Amino acid sequence: MVNPQDRVETKRFFEEHERIEALLEEVDAALGKRDRPTKEVIRLLSELPVHLEAHFAFEEAGRFFDEGMLRAPHLRPKADKILAEHAPLVEAAKSLAADAAANEQSAPDWWERVRDRFLALKNDLSRHEHAENDLVQEAYVQDIGARD
Repeated sequence: MVNPQDRVETKRFFEEHERIEALLEEVDAALGKRDRPTKEVIRLLSELPVHLEAHFAFEEAGRFFDEGMLRAPHLRPKADKILAEHAPLVEAAKSLAADAAANEQSAPDWWERVRDRFLALKNDLSRHEHAENDLVQEAYVQDIGARD
């Protein structure tokens, strides 16, 4: 039987993914429509690394990945690869926010440059989150759930 704590952590995992996705969509819309002040867009961009750090810290510090890997050790290489992406993704988000703030007034192509970098980061995050979701499903649904 699946541990109730596993269900709670799995639910939190997916809820955090949804919150990050909502923020990404809000930034994407703001950059696409250009209907908000640049300061507000910069504020949204600055929130992204904070959310990512909290989300990744939950994954790394909690038993979320560890418990699954104990029960499905053959998935450890996939988990390690995913976990190794956390720091570079946070750094990319921090760099984007810092560059957007630093160049807000001086770059005539600010909107295009920020949007291009944001879309690249969004794509990287989407790929990462998809890989995490696949790993969780493989570990908890197929491997662990099969033992219920």
